Parts: sequence; structure tokens; C-alpha cells
Amino acid sequence: MEQLNYHKLINLKKRLVKYDCEYSKKILAVVDECIVGAKEISSKRDKERRDAYQFEDITCEDCGKEYKRQFIYQHRKDKHGAISSKPSKEHPAIQYLKELMAAGKAVEW
Repeated sequence: MEQLNYHKLINLKKRLVKYDCEYSKKILAVVDECIVGAKEISSKRDKERRDAYQFEDITCEDCGKEYKRQFIYQHRKDKHGAISSKPSKEHPAIQYLKELMAAGKAVEW
């Protein structure tokens, strides 16, 4: 059986707001009270999940040393060079100068 978590309570509130009667107002009051408690529980679980991920032990693929996940990225950058999945973009002027140098032409200023 599913439970009402913070986001489901928010969605329930959004669905009930459009009704304008005394029953919907009573239900909305109860939902608002439950949202406060659910938000605290959700924040606590989120923090625990993030901390567990951040402090997980990871082995460096290049040198084999173990680091916490929060430090492995800095280690790789410092010890093994910057690791990026995107190719770096060069300024068009630098690209033009490289092409001139490759062609063997002198640059005149």
C-alpha cells in the first residue's frame, strides 16, 4: 500500500484547492498540517541519502588509491589532469592562428 509523502500531499492539495466547500476546507487544513511533518521527514531522508553518497569510498581508476567520493574529483583533477566529457572550445582567433602555423605562413601584425 502506498504512503502519502511530501510530494503526494502537495499534489493532493493542488487537486483540492479548486473545490470551494466546507469539506474541502477541512481536508485542506489537515493536509496542510501533514505537509509540515512530511517536509521534515523528506528533508531528513534527503540529507541522509546525500551524505551516504558523498562519503562513499571510491577507488581511483588511475592510481588505485581510495578516496571519499567528495575528494575523488579533486584528486583526479590535481594528479591525473582535468577529466571532462566535453571537448573544450577554443577561441576562433586561436584556431585561426593554429591553422596559419600549420600551413607554414607567417603572421603579420
